[in-house]
Amino acid sequence: MIGAPNENVDGIRDAGAATVLYGSEGGLSTTGARRWSRASAGIKGALGHDDTFGKDLVILGARHRSGVLVAGVPDDDLRGAIRAGSVTVIRGSAKGLTAAGDQYLDQRSPHLPGQPEEWDQFGTLLSSDH
Repeated sequence: MIGAPNENVDGIRDAGAATVLYGSEGGLSTTGARRWSRASAGIKGALGHDDTFGKDLVILGARHRSGVLVAGVPDDDLRGAIRAGSVTVIRGSAKGLTAAGDQYLDQRSPHLPGQPEEWDQFGTLLSSDH
């Protein structure tokens, strides 16, 4: 995974993107590489200026291309709360990551504590115990 949080996407400044490379017996390969952003077909969440999608990235269960990509979008503005932040979850399949079943999470999501406030930057730091 390679994050490019200040990548301009579809003319939107610093919207951010992440590129996923897959491994082989010979190491990492650009064959089958895919760039993900909020502009990717099927991905939930609006593309916005200065969102910084991919500022932090985690892959969970990365076996045989079926892992899950979690992308932090810490500078996402949420209805009046600048830089409140969000997270995008992109699920894997036997063929690699797919937008089918993706999730958009922010502090308004069920079972997450707190409320979005200015400069919370939810999604700034992601971690996995795997």
